Amino acid sequence: AGITGTNGKTTTTRLLAHIVACSGRRVGWSSSTGVYVQGRQVLEGDYSGPSGARRVLEDPDVEVAILETARGGLLLRGLAYESNDVGVFLNVSADHLSLHGVETLETLAAVKSVVVRVTRPKGLVVLNADDPLVVAWRDRVRAPVLLFTQQADNAIVREHIANGGAALVREGDCLRLYRAGDSSTLAKLADIPMTFGGAVPFMVENALGAAGAALGLGIAPEVVAGGLASFRNDSRSNRGRLNVFGVQDRALVIDYAHNDTGLAGLAMFARQLAGDRGKLHLVVGTAGDRRDEDFRALGRLARSVGDVVYLKDTRAYMRGRA
Repeated sequence: AGITGTNGKTTTTRLLAHIVACSGRRVGWSSSTGVYVQGRQVLEGDYSGPSGARRVLEDPDVEVAILETARGGLLLRGLAYESNDVGVFLNVSADHLSLHGVETLETLAAVKSVVVRVTRPKGLVVLNADDPLVVAWRDRVRAPVLLFTQQADNAIVREHIANGGAALVREGDCLRLYRAGDSSTLAKLADIPMTFGGAVPFMVENALGAAGAALGLGIAPEVVAGGLASFRNDSRSNRGRLNVFGVQDRALVIDYAHNDTGLAGLAMFARQLAGDRGKLHLVVGTAGDRRDEDFRALGRLARSVGDVVYLKDTRAYMRGRA
């Protein structure tokens, strides 16, 4: 399975790998934090490009490969494989623009769409129907499509279901699975810890993407539901992605949010944790190769939602900035 998008790739990769492991198959995965085989890290660093994918694909112990696929690797070195069995496209937002000739969101979406355009005809493409730039590719892929949405009245999804297509839909506090003219409850959000009971939409999005991919890999719905229920957003299973710690009378939230879309989702959740009386302190940073306007967007957003804002340099990601 290949997984792409602007935000949520690593969490979705980790969650899908966990579900595959729950099914009893030997799994390897590559991501922005390293390469892992059966839960053991074999390479450390950003391996969301073809070199990480090759390390997984060439490992004789791996039955199922889950490959986080980032824009940079696609543009600079291409894919590590000719086709995948499942392609997942999560979202597109303003990040990495003005790098390697990509100036618009539409071009960025076209780059990322490679992951779903190479999905083999007998495989499955999983698309976020709540993102217009993603769902627009539903008619330009070779494989059948499963759409997912957090909007129960999404017209594109409803038409897709009416035409016999597969979909995962957030309906109230449940994730409903539609396929082959039938529907059933896949899981309740209260039973998916990483979503905090459904209070974190971007984590619900990741859960939907991973669940759709797992179904595409032939994993039974009850095993998928079990994997969703047993995955934890903690520093062991999903390090650096919405990890919440209690420190005296404070809540400390650690997340990789490094663009305005990611920060907006993080801040909304943190504000809920703070409540009416609490104060929200934000520590904000990003990579130095982003545009000046991207820095300004982060600053404006941080100012609008934070009571106190700290701006932080991350030395390993200065990338030419002073």
